[in-house]
Amino acid sequence: MKGRSNTAVAVALVLTLIAAAAGHVQADRGPSASSGGRSIEDMAGIQAVNILMEKSGLNRQIRYYPELLRTNMAHVHRQRPQFSNRDYQGLSLMVAKAFNPDRMIDTVRNHIHARLTEEDVSAVLAWLTSPLGERITRIEEVASSPEALTKSPKAADAAEDDADRIARLRKLDRVVKATDAAAGSAQNLQIAMLTAMTAAMDPELRPAFDTVVAEARKRSEQVRPLLEKRAFEHLQRVYRPLSADEIDQYTVFAESEAGKKYHAVVLQAMQEATLNASRELGTMIGKRVVKKKEP
Repeated sequence: MKGRSNTAVAVALVLTLIAAAAGHVQADRGPSASSGGRSIEDMAGIQAVNILMEKSGLNRQIRYYPELLRTNMAHVHRQRPQFSNRDYQGLSLMVAKAFNPDRMIDTVRNHIHARLTEEDVSAVLAWLTSPLGERITRIEEVASSPEALTKSPKAADAAEDDADRIARLRKLDRVVKATDAAAGSAQNLQIAMLTAMTAAMDPELRPAFDTVVAEARKRSEQVRPLLEKRAFEHLQRVYRPLSADEIDQYTVFAESEAGKKYHAVVLQAMQEATLNASRELGTMIGKRVVKKKEP
């Protein structure tokens, strides 16, 4: 790999990812948890969480994640190559391996199972299996696909909503933690991209993973106003098919005790899964560089 730093390119890339990261991560069924050592009650709880993840659209959106990351890496590589094609292909394969969807789904499932009670899961499933809950999940799944996130918004999507609709959407934004999800996703995408792209640096100059994390957090706060603006614009486009009454019904669920816990726990779970994957990517890159240096 070339010895020069690509940090500036990686940081620029993050700005192009923010709009994509602004969407809710919300829903295809993940692999079944191992039954080894688990009680019947515990397995029933895991199964309920499996259903929740299927009904919410969360698994499908997690499966989109690696492809979105690799698509944006390919875009940067085409615009300003920093690696030989061979090294770039190796890096792309490492990204796919580190951001393994099945492993990410396991992490999120276990996080949800540990932090939501049986009553919480039942309440969330009641919402997700309602006609409006199912409709919203379908809308969110379509909006979070790589195809939807990489195409330019139509001019009509940028049309201003009236003051009443904006007020309703801002209330929904607060309770479903859309801006927090956007900031967390952008930060973790930045960590992944910086980890990957700084592989082009000399080993002696490459920052430690903890340094990359600290820098990503700092930069995420610096672009927080932009994150908030793009997150809300994305929310406007995603929920344009919903009526004012449907927005209010969604907000009522999100403001319920189970709804608040659900959105907070999913946000934490996704941050844990993406950070773990970024850390693994850094470890892989380090091992690859050491191996290449060996005679």
